[in-house]
Amino acid sequence: MNSISTLKEEIDLICSTVVNSPEGRLNLRKKFYLKYGFSKLAKYGYGQSEIDFIEWEIKRGVLNDVDDIHKKGSVWWRKMNMQIIHDSEFARLLFETNSNFKSISESVKNWLNYLNKPDSKSWYQAHNGSIINACFQFSKEIEIESHYEKIFIKDVLMRVLFAQAMVEGKEFAFGKLGKILANPILPAVKIITRRQKLYPISYPLTQENYSSNEVFLEHHIRTFVNKYVIDKNEKKLFQFAAELIGITERTEFIMYWMSIINQESVARL
Repeated sequence: MNSISTLKEEIDLICSTVVNSPEGRLNLRKKFYLKYGFSKLAKYGYGQSEIDFIEWEIKRGVLNDVDDIHKKGSVWWRKMNMQIIHDSEFARLLFETNSNFKSISESVKNWLNYLNKPDSKSWYQAHNGSIINACFQFSKEIEIESHYEKIFIKDVLMRVLFAQAMVEGKEFAFGKLGKILANPILPAVKIITRRQKLYPISYPLTQENYSSNEVFLEHHIRTFVNKYVIDKNEKKLFQFAAELIGITERTEFIMYWMSIINQESVARL
């Protein structure tokens, strides 16, 4: 059995080789899911939606080096993406070496659980757990984003959390029907990320492209979905998300994202 320090050195090396290569990040994730996608219904199995999302991130340029002379990347989006890579690759090493250490983070444990018991529920718990972990570790990086980019980040978080709630059959997320609609193997994410009014290509977001409705889903549809589906269940979603990272951090997590919501409300006036 390898020591925890040896595995940490190995995972640090893996991450360092792709940190400034968007395509390298994507290829690493593809390699992971070709081996551990656990489904023949999609090329990358349960990771199909993640692969589709990373392809959108690359197209948008947010994974570029922050000093890229052509198009600078985003500190936040890069770190969030790397958190997923770090946690999942760490779990992979533990899985393949049959190692088990109590000192690993909850987000790594979630990925290890996915590798041992793969299904849509365990995949969402792993994937979203890493995102929540990133929200805590890199909150300062979120703060340096533009005002409207922060609103968009919050929107994306809400969507992926709601998708997990659907897969887990939460009553506020369409119950049993949600388990089918939010399956990560299905092409929903690919279809959605192709819509520039919902997932923009421009970065960073500004008041101009926010106000012009360039960014979000057609006004009336988005208003209906947000008001009667997602916004209506915001507190439930945040509580649901907080459970992924442990009870001691729930209040801090909810307060931080509620502040983002309040900023959004002011921006819409």
